Amino acid sequence: MATLKDVVRQGMVLIVPMYSVPNKPIVRPVANEPLIEFDGIECQTLIELIELIEATPSLLPLIENDLQCLSELNDGTPMLSTWVQINDFKVHFFDLIIKAANEESKSILANQMKTWGQGTNNCTEVCFDFFRK
Repeated sequence: MATLKDVVRQGMVLIVPMYSVPNKPIVRPVANEPLIEFDGIECQTLIELIELIEATPSLLPLIENDLQCLSELNDGTPMLSTWVQINDFKVHFFDLIIKAANEESKSILANQMKTWGQGTNNCTEVCFDFFRK
């Protein structure tokens, strides 16, 4: 399995709200929900913040247990993907994403992510896609 050491530090990370399709072993992006894209310094900051959870060994597996290369971009850039259940995301990663965001984006992202998994938003998990080294 891959680890965060296999991720390009100043590459890109996509954070996508997903939902489980009833009676099928697949997930899909939540309709009408924009994904979050961090690149450059925001990506590096988020990865560094996630790595800080190594101090709590039970948390790092939330990212690394399923981290694997399942896709690539049109230009052939391999991606490492992992999925985190919505409750774990909100408890362990929500604040890290806000900290990593640029100042202009913080409140927009906070409001956007607060709706994930609530009301008509059927988000059940969050996908993280990173550039692979």
